[in-house]
Amino acid sequence: MTVASTIATDYLHIDGIEAVTFTDTSGNATASVYALRSGLSYRETVMAAGGAYQPTDIVWELWSATLGGEVPTEGATITDSGSVVYTIRSAVETAIGQTSIKWRCVCVKQVA
Repeated sequence: MTVASTIATDYLHIDGIEAVTFTDTSGNATASVYALRSGLSYRETVMAAGGAYQPTDIVWELWSATLGGEVPTEGATITDSGSVVYTIRSAVETAIGQTSIKWRCVCVKQVA
């Protein structure tokens, strides 16, 4: 086991992790994706003033080991454990070497 593959399963030890459903832009759903929700960074909050982001946007970190090979892209959705749906506005991968660890997705909550 390499360091990267050990880090890839760190989500098992983080408080606040929840199982979500990731749905790609063609409608294929992957259930039980482990994710952590957080707020925008300071830089993104400042950028919100220019219209790049909304202050109500949130960040989901999706662990690659649970995505089943899917790659988050703009327009894909994340459905949380309370059935609230978020649309991905941007996604950035964190990797160590060739091992994908997680995806940081800035999302907007869909209005019913």
